Amino acid sequence: GSSARASEDGVCGNPRTPRSLCVSQSEMVQGEVRERHFPWCTLCIALMALVCNICVLIGNLKTASAMNELGSSTQGWSRVGLGMARSLEVELDAKMTEVSRQLLDSLSHISIVQDAMDTVISIVGNETDKALNNATALLQQDPQALVLMQQGQSPVDALVPLISSTVHQVLVSMHHKVSTLLQELVNLLRPALKQVSEWLQKFGETIQNSLEAFSVTLDRVQKIFDQLMQQLNGHGNNVETVLNESVSLFNTDNSGDIDIDDLHTVADLYSVTALKGDKAIELMEKYDDSGDGQLQYSEMKELIQDPSVPDLMPVVLRTYARRMSEVAGNVKAARMRDEVALAVSQYLGLVCAKNLTRATWVADALSNGSLSLEFTTDLVAQMCLNNDDPNLLTSADIGKIMVQLMYELHPGRTLGMLDLMSNTTFWVSEGFSAQDQPGCLRVFTEWIMDAKLTTTKPPGSFRTPWKPGAGNKTVIEMLAGPWQTTADKEVLLAMPVAAQRLAEEGVTLLLLEEQHARRAAQERLFSSMGSQHLLQHLLGGVAAGDAKNPSATTKAVGAGQMARPETLEWAQWLANNASDRADAYQSECFDYSSQSSSALDSFATQIEAMVSRVEGFLNVMLKYSTPAAMDRLEKQVMEFTDEAVGDVLKVVEERLVYQLNNSVPIVEGAVRHAAHEAGEKLGHMIGDALGTPMGKAMKEPIQEVVGNLAEGSDASLRIGEKLGDKLAKVISNLSSAILGDQVGDAMEDLVVAGLKAAGGALGNMHLDLGLVQERSVGLPPLVSGVWEKMAQLL
Repeated sequence: GSSARASEDGVCGNPRTPRSLCVSQSEMVQGEVRERHFPWCTLCIALMALVCNICVLIGNLKTASAMNELGSSTQGWSRVGLGMARSLEVELDAKMTEVSRQLLDSLSHISIVQDAMDTVISIVGNETDKALNNATALLQQDPQALVLMQQGQSPVDALVPLISSTVHQVLVSMHHKVSTLLQELVNLLRPALKQVSEWLQKFGETIQNSLEAFSVTLDRVQKIFDQLMQQLNGHGNNVETVLNESVSLFNTDNSGDIDIDDLHTVADLYSVTALKGDKAIELMEKYDDSGDGQLQYSEMKELIQDPSVPDLMPVVLRTYARRMSEVAGNVKAARMRDEVALAVSQYLGLVCAKNLTRATWVADALSNGSLSLEFTTDLVAQMCLNNDDPNLLTSADIGKIMVQLMYELHPGRTLGMLDLMSNTTFWVSEGFSAQDQPGCLRVFTEWIMDAKLTTTKPPGSFRTPWKPGAGNKTVIEMLAGPWQTTADKEVLLAMPVAAQRLAEEGVTLLLLEEQHARRAAQERLFSSMGSQHLLQHLLGGVAAGDAKNPSATTKAVGAGQMARPETLEWAQWLANNASDRADAYQSECFDYSSQSSSALDSFATQIEAMVSRVEGFLNVMLKYSTPAAMDRLEKQVMEFTDEAVGDVLKVVEERLVYQLNNSVPIVEGAVRHAAHEAGEKLGHMIGDALGTPMGKAMKEPIQEVVGNLAEGSDASLRIGEKLGDKLAKVISNLSSAILGDQVGDAMEDLVVAGLKAAGGALGNMHLDLGLVQERSVGLPPLVSGVWEKMAQLL
């Protein structure tokens, strides 16, 4: 019995044995067999477990497939973004550079065309006056030439064709030159305008809207990827790396420690709203264990990971990396000297905000003579102009830091930059505004003065020779000399103000010299009455090249000088270095936060900004770049070619008529005088011819009368002979005077009658020739206006 119970307990006591199978030994012995049941519950549980496992398997497979598709989609979107970036960087940038170069060449050519137009007016006017003066002088000196030239015409009819033919020969030659220059200008503009016309079609409103919509979609996809990756990955384990890279960005003033002002500056520069207001003060009080108002590295490590400011490190570092990537693109794309200088100054602003070691490398390259002095001077000038730029990611004085480094490494070369910047002519030729030079020169002098006062180098290390050139010799020599006493220091402190005042005087002198040169050039070009008359009628009294110097064209051409090959090579190295560092920072931020962008980062915003800049450029060029505009430009050039000569001749003829009409009274007086003199001479000849025979005829009767009175003596005969000769002379003189006056008056009356007839012919001249002294109101304009239209177009 005990063994049976043990057996029963062994079978039924097992908790895993189903109750339906649990049959006691005693029951089996007694022959009592219970009814058996099928285990449906167990089967259902097993089936459900199997189904769940299958569902999990299917879900895992689908998730894996979705992740695979997600990876493919990510790769596809990445290719789209990279393709767009490559298109903008390679294709659009190359085209924009080419168009810029062509437009700059066109600007230079425009100045040549303007000078040629002014020269034509000057030469034609001078030749007109010269020919007119020669003709008038000839008529006054030889009145008989007037009768020979007139041939029954008025003096104006006789002289105008002669002088016009002389002027026409000169005009045709000069006009051909201007027309050739205009055609060359059109040929220079046509490729650039054609390219802009293609952009107008490709970047039309529809394309711009599509591009903006695509960028918004791409931005949304990026945010979705970021959220998904953050959920799957979480934060990485490279906290120390990101912290080391980020802490230096919080030290915005390069003082070595981080205070409350640095936190506020970071909040403004990087748009970190969590640090604005009282939050920065709260965090400072919370983590400033030493209580000195300065955060050390260990304290900053705790603050930067505070949960109330999530992802503070990647936000700041990613913003810095994005800005560095943009600057790298600008440096890489720059070709002109001013573009390279501007882009490098922006690069230095980023470098000095984070890494002074790299700034030292750049300072050495700028001041060791490997780069041209003109470029490095332009770069320092650009840093002076950007000194108050609010977009810099640092509150430190970038220019002061760089000049300090350059002066410590190569003081002579740095003083050479200051000397060249002091040259106002160089400053203006580089495309800078003359009014900006005094302020920039003062700032640059202050930077060098601070570097000289704070340097730790021994005096012997500063013996780098530099001979001042056309700049401020006194200031350069003072800065180059040693300083040891308090008086020397006071002199150094006064140098910036002195440099500014001397620069102001230089700018004033340059502007006066340019004004005097322009006035002298205009007086030389338009010194004659004829050239002034042409200038007034053809160009409205304003010369084609008359503009405030330095004009916008001069500035653009000066600033658009191509950078030297060594400068471009060095800039390419900077761009590659910046791109590599930006990629490394972005990768570190992604590994840490599992996100490729911050909440405020927007690819769509960048695309929209790019589209806006392109749209602005296209809108400016729209007036000249459409097919209709290009046809209109060529038509205007052809119209000038066809009408310019005729307009000049019309003005010349009007000038001739006016001048000759004023000269005719003088010629008439000369003719009257000559006619009267001729009449008097003729009267004297007639008097002589009549007086001598009459005197001889009266000689014998007088001798007879005197002889009768003297009773025929010899004396009476001699007296009678003398009286006869005297009477003959008196009769001859009287007849000559009377006849001379009468004949002279008759000759003068004949000339006056002839001149009156000529005056009647002058009044009946045809108006189409434009040969009238006064133009009636209501007649069409004298000229077509092509000269003034062309000057306005240029």
